[in-house]
Amino acid sequence: MSSAARAVLVVLCTVVLLAVPAVGSKPVPNAPYVISGPDGAFYARGVPADATGTGGRTDVYAVREPADERVDRYDWYAPSGVTLGWSPIAGKVAVLAVMQPRPAARIAGQAMPDWQTAEQLRFALGGRVLKSYTNADLIALGAEKVVSRPAGQRASYKVIGCE
Repeated sequence: MSSAARAVLVVLCTVVLLAVPAVGSKPVPNAPYVISGPDGAFYARGVPADATGTGGRTDVYAVREPADERVDRYDWYAPSGVTLGWSPIAGKVAVLAVMQPRPAARIAGQAMPDWQTAEQLRFALGGRVLKSYTNADLIALGAEKVVSRPAGQRASYKVIGCE
């Protein structure tokens, strides 16, 4: 390819990249979801009340014949989803909720609570919230504090399951 053709290609690519808005710059509103538990015997259905925030409802269902049975109801919505587990001692479904907004929502310039006091994880069992953790709590437990742009400061963690 000649140098003149390369120059034209570079200019065209630059124009296209500048004309297309960044994917992360648009707000991503809350959306309903259904998430299955590890064995498929239970699932959670999250329905937001608003385009942002944690208002809404999360219902947990047991898969049954001929119709599924609701076993738990929570009057909140986890923007980044839930992970289901089973408590053999309690005989109930455990819910680990990731309460932080999705990254694209942060990019949209939404007002965010103080990063240290922002609730990150919520643990519930049998329709009751047992414990919540903020960024400050997670850092005190050993999570690394990270700074990322444009999200700002937060505790670094990865949910790999709920046991």
